Amino acid sequence: MVFVAVAGAGGGWLLAHGGTHHAKAEATPPASASATPDRTGDDKGSPSAPPSPSPSTTVPAGFQLAQDPKGFRLYVPQGWTREDQGPKGVFYNSADRTRLIQVYLVSEAGLSPYDALKQTSGELAKNPGYQEISLGNDATVPGVAPQAARLVYAYDNQQLGHRRQVVDYAFLTPGGQHYAVLSAAPAEAWPEQEQTLKTALSVFCSGSDCPSP
Repeated sequence: MVFVAVAGAGGGWLLAHGGTHHAKAEATPPASASATPDRTGDDKGSPSAPPSPSPSTTVPAGFQLAQDPKGFRLYVPQGWTREDQGPKGVFYNSADRTRLIQVYLVSEAGLSPYDALKQTSGELAKNPGYQEISLGNDATVPGVAPQAARLVYAYDNQQLGHRRQVVDYAFLTPGGQHYAVLSAAPAEAWPEQEQTLKTALSVFCSGSDCPSP
């Protein structure tokens, strides 16, 4: 099963519920994600401030370093709040919920990062106005994955009332975990989504792969 991000209630992944990781909005992650276009956190659990580690890294302006309770680390825009949506993954949402970062594990065995995103795109195709803009193995996650799959797509988010554009990276960590991380925002903001995602992933690591503080 793959999660697809499609904005639904709360701006989250709503589209392909049974699909991948974003059950209601932007994208649908494979098997262990949920299907939604770009899940803006529709299940609104209890938003919380991102956990802040204390490494001595120089943090990019406008971001903060988050050591997530789920065991991964990444940069998150300042002021965004965290929501753990269980199997759909972890969401970091902007205050107005028009922008988000979603992190989830792909649990479906045997899927390559490219195949996971290809499956996600297929599930998302049922969303209103869905358009696959690009899909390839042309991305990298510094220090983690020299080759990552990258999917860019757009769809009409009826709940938020605008067209969304999403960029989703899928990759294997040195420890063998299969992650998918996406960034979603209004289509007119492009390429802000890609810039946000690249910054977020510039320090990404998971579990024992993370360097000691």
